[in-house]
Amino acid sequence: MSPALQVWCPEMTLARSVANGAGPAVTTEGHLRHRMRELIASLPEGRPPGYERRRCTRYPFPRLIEITPVDAAGASLDDGVTVVGKSISESGLDFYSPSPVPFRRAEIRLKGNEPDEMRPILSLDWCRFHRLGWYENGGRFTREL
Repeated sequence: MSPALQVWCPEMTLARSVANGAGPAVTTEGHLRHRMRELIASLPEGRPPGYERRRCTRYPFPRLIEITPVDAAGASLDDGVTVVGKSISESGLDFYSPSPVPFRRAEIRLKGNEPDEMRPILSLDWCRFHRLGWYENGGRFTREL
């Protein structure tokens, strides 16, 4: 699997995260994964048919998403942009944007079953040009604001 196609799964990297001192991301991981499961369960599309080669199942997520660049503490750095969701899992998200996303960490705003919106931090891990003139981006959820 090429690095551009990899999806972060907590099961695969938990030991590495602890070894690298990523304590806060690990301590909130269970809560964030629970909230993502609730959001995924609310999708009318349900589970996609067919074989899923990744450890974390992805679900279609064709929604407009607001992403805002943030610093390591989660403070906004600039105005947000709107992107088009492609798929979501308990551990990450990929989406399309009309231009390359110029930042590596972003707060995203998602609406779930709960009245409040979720605001997870997404660590953007990859970006590639799509043949139709859009950029496909993806990353993993690290924590929730």
